[in-house]
Amino acid sequence: MNHNTLDNNILQLMTDREQKKMLDIGRNIQLSKRQILFHYGDSATAFYLIKSGKIKLFRISSAGREKVFGIHEKGDSMGVMLMFIPNSRYPMTAQAEQDCELIKINKEILIDLTTHSPQLAERLLGCIGGHMLHLINTIDKLSHPDAGQRLVIHFAELYQTQKNSELFIALTDTKSVLASQLGMQPETLSRLFRKFKKESLLLEKNHKVYFPDIEKLCDSVDLTSDIFQHKN
Repeated sequence: MNHNTLDNNILQLMTDREQKKMLDIGRNIQLSKRQILFHYGDSATAFYLIKSGKIKLFRISSAGREKVFGIHEKGDSMGVMLMFIPNSRYPMTAQAEQDCELIKINKEILIDLTTHSPQLAERLLGCIGGHMLHLINTIDKLSHPDAGQRLVIHFAELYQTQKNSELFIALTDTKSVLASQLGMQPETLSRLFRKFKKESLLLEKNHKVYFPDIEKLCDSVDLTSDIFQHKN
């Protein structure tokens, strides 16, 4: 799941003129399924806009396990923040989950646009700040030793982000990706879902998770239900 505009689509921050200037210079590229776009440690000289398909971002742990950080799809941007870090390198490997079409935009193009548009630079800084807050919240979530607490906190974050009027969330990632993001094994995540379903604490249908009783769900993992309250 993406939590900031820079990942969702940098074009949302730009005027029509800025978008046109950037897209006119960008280069279309095609990737086949499983093809690598860039490797962990490669020099970050460009960012990407996804026109179609899905891209997986991951790293291999010291134990040889694949750690998935997210799946990006049509409309998403990748690597924008790295463009403002001198001599930056990609912190993850990007691989096509299916055939993809992307637009590659060199770092110099974005730097030139922000140099000539203080308003765009200000909007970008605001998004970078929001991303930093998201990372702080992620670290806090992963600091909980109990896997059930991490999962329920994640449910609450999705509910806050999606701003649903009813008590449900749409799952934005596969369960294998979700388990990796929450620092647990897929089997652990599956057991938690089975447990919550057996206790009638959640229902699952059409990639959505419904919560019949938030109080009981939170109480089952020693959390307070106010984590689901919409913030202004």
